[in-house]
Amino acid sequence: MMHEDNEVKHVKLRYSELLIISMVILFTILLITLSIRPVAAVTPPSHIPNGTWQWAPEGPPTPGGIYWNPWSPTTQMLGAWWNYLPLAVLEHASNSTVMVLASSVECSPNRTEMIVTLRPDIYWYVGNNTKIPVTAWDVWTTWIIGGFLFGWESPYFRNITVVNNYTVVFQLSRPYCGTNEEWRILSYPIQAPYFQFGKYAEKVNQIRSKLAVTPPSSPEYSKLQGNLSTLASEVESLNVTPAVNGFYYPLVNTMTSTNMKWQANPWFLQEFPNSSLRYYPTMITYWTTSNTQSEEYDVGGYSCYDTTAIPKSVVQTMEGEGLIVYMAPTFGPVGIFINPTIYPYNLVQVRQALAYIINRTKVAEAYPPDYVPLTTMTGIDNSLLSFFASKLPPGFFSEPNNYTYNPTKAAQLLESVGFKEINGQWYLPNGTLWTVTIIVPSGFTDWVALMQNVAEQLNAFGIKAEVLELSTGTFYSDLFSGDYVIAPFFTGFPTPTTGYGVVHILLGVPPFNVVLKNYTTYVFNGKTYTINVTEVYHEMQTLPYSSPQYWNDTAQLIAFVNYWLPYIPLVSKVEPVELNPACANWTALMSISDPATRNEMLFPFIAGEFEYMGPVIAFFKGWVVPPGVSLVIAPPPKPSPVPTTLIYTVVAVVVIIIIIIAVVLILRRHPRT
Repeated sequence: MMHEDNEVKHVKLRYSELLIISMVILFTILLITLSIRPVAAVTPPSHIPNGTWQWAPEGPPTPGGIYWNPWSPTTQMLGAWWNYLPLAVLEHASNSTVMVLASSVECSPNRTEMIVTLRPDIYWYVGNNTKIPVTAWDVWTTWIIGGFLFGWESPYFRNITVVNNYTVVFQLSRPYCGTNEEWRILSYPIQAPYFQFGKYAEKVNQIRSKLAVTPPSSPEYSKLQGNLSTLASEVESLNVTPAVNGFYYPLVNTMTSTNMKWQANPWFLQEFPNSSLRYYPTMITYWTTSNTQSEEYDVGGYSCYDTTAIPKSVVQTMEGEGLIVYMAPTFGPVGIFINPTIYPYNLVQVRQALAYIINRTKVAEAYPPDYVPLTTMTGIDNSLLSFFASKLPPGFFSEPNNYTYNPTKAAQLLESVGFKEINGQWYLPNGTLWTVTIIVPSGFTDWVALMQNVAEQLNAFGIKAEVLELSTGTFYSDLFSGDYVIAPFFTGFPTPTTGYGVVHILLGVPPFNVVLKNYTTYVFNGKTYTINVTEVYHEMQTLPYSSPQYWNDTAQLIAFVNYWLPYIPLVSKVEPVELNPACANWTALMSISDPATRNEMLFPFIAGEFEYMGPVIAFFKGWVVPPGVSLVIAPPPKPSPVPTTLIYTVVAVVVIIIIIIAVVLILRRHPRT
């Protein structure tokens, strides 16, 4: 009996200990739970009034300028979307069409005509209750003036005719309808209402009719051409009342030395009630003249959105202030254009030697985080390599020369064409010291930093190099007149639907627009080929991008660029997009799982056609919403933080399980009476 009593006491002790341990575990879990607190988010700075889209997208008004005429060089109109809608746009990521002013687009049987039907309920807003329909005549006026006075898409656009008030037909120079090239027409803003500019468009047509029957060699022909130039100046000089069909209308009397206000277009809201305009009935635009000033607006809480190129230190500052910095690929590598008509750069061995001399990683490090080194020397952006690899022959990207930093190889190439190194300096075959000047736009602080690094590397190798900073206007004037030896520029914007983008920009920059009209040889995988780059480029523009020939041509152009090196692609441009959470709930856009779609919404860089200013497609879709407004576009790519309610539920379940186990064990072990 005594033995049984001791056993009962021992069992009771063991289970008392078990219950005590269980209570300790429970207390510990509760203590941990109560100690969990959400990390306090940094409140971003904000000088943005509620219901206002505020940012700094343009420079200050020119004193005495013409501000509300979209054709004026001094216009303050923001252009596509913000003031004037396009007919339609292509979302490259999903290869889907977004119809805007147009309700449908059809092709003629031979694909040289594009028939566009307009929505019937879009109106011009002129600041009062007058509703003026946007019709085919406005589209016609825009393209007669844009196409024939200002050269809009002259290689593609031939003419436009009106079928009825809501249908126009674009005549194209080649069978471009149904290819990616049709977006060169459809994506332009319709910005010239007939009631303001129609009589000038009519005059353009009259002059063109006379030109068609006048011998080009006659004095009359030159006179008529001069009349067109005079007419263009007249159109630019017109003082007109603002008229918009896009998001916002300018409140002209609010213009100050620092900013101005805009009001929502009520007719746009009637047709597109679910757009983000319903949340932002007012827009305020601040003037900016430099990257530094734009940064100040961002950090100071004056901008909802910005795309200023910023160094890593500023990124850290912005994030420390509670701003979001999203790094968006632009599909546009940046490199150096090398003029092949100037000795010694006409020698392919010299251009290849330069590619071996320049370390791409060091160039990217000159301005982080805006740039990363290119993985290949093909003109294809890093973000698109996997897509292009899936379309091109297996293993294609293992064949091109990657030009990995190799000064020894560079020296061998130079010596093979008569160059000599003497006391650490390189001399041309004629004994002249090798010197080179790299021009750069002084206002582009990122490009200045990149080119200074390139010059440092060339100097370290023994080539006497200097960077010449020019005003932006002078830089572009020199670049597009071919007056340069080496100059930085975007090397192209090849996308899934624009493989020919590896040479698209190239063919618009002298002297390549002339040089590459001839047949050229290149070497790829040990074999020599002949190519007429211009012919292949034009052929691709008329091919569906799903055709085998399209991708065969793409491979040819990539192989040509890799060997001939008309430009040396160095770094991939990554665009910092600065977002202020005090202005908008960016969570929905940031949570789009497909990175290409997310990029297009936050930074709509539409490759060879347009870089739209601001998140306009997302704004049009209604995907930009104020703080506190929930919106789900797609499941987030990462798990959300565990909510506190779920933690309490887990704790409760654990407690119940512990109690049940304890009770069951006590009942099972209790001694029999």
